[in-house]
Amino acid sequence: MHVLKKFPPINHSVFTGDVNLTISYSFKMFRQKFIKLKSYADAQLSNYFPSVRGAVLLIVIPAVFIVPIYFFSILSEIVTGKTHRPVLEYETRLAAIKKDLPANAVVNYVSNSTAPDDLIDAEYVLVPVRIVKGLKPMHDLLIFQNFDTAEIPEFEGYTLKTNYGNGVMLFKRVSD
Repeated sequence: MHVLKKFPPINHSVFTGDVNLTISYSFKMFRQKFIKLKSYADAQLSNYFPSVRGAVLLIVIPAVFIVPIYFFSILSEIVTGKTHRPVLEYETRLAAIKKDLPANAVVNYVSNSTAPDDLIDAEYVLVPVRIVKGLKPMHDLLIFQNFDTAEIPEFEGYTLKTNYGNGVMLFKRVSD
């Protein structure tokens, strides 16, 4: 049978010098190891960083300019309470004509808009209808968006089928 012995209480004042010395030595050893590791990592990074410096700069420099622009545009939308979404404008303009178009039809699209993404916005809103910009090749239907004038244009080979009153008109191809 094993009997537990009672040990006298430990006097900590005897060991404080040794403990401090041990902690100090451990800290110095850790610091030396850390300095060696850091110098090794710095050497490795200095070998590889020049080869990727250009790529990093190509990412960082545009981000420095783009992030504040987006931040201020979002901030101005929050402050004013107004958002400018051209796709929503196209969706409200083309909602009525979308109901009259057959699904998966191919239609011609003509617009007097100067917006660079006019065709893309119209294609997005009118999905699943496929849109061909211009009058050639001629398809059965033609969509015309009039942003400037109130007059109804005439297109050779097409007659007006429906005028939706908001500058959007649907023309039908004249049968030969």
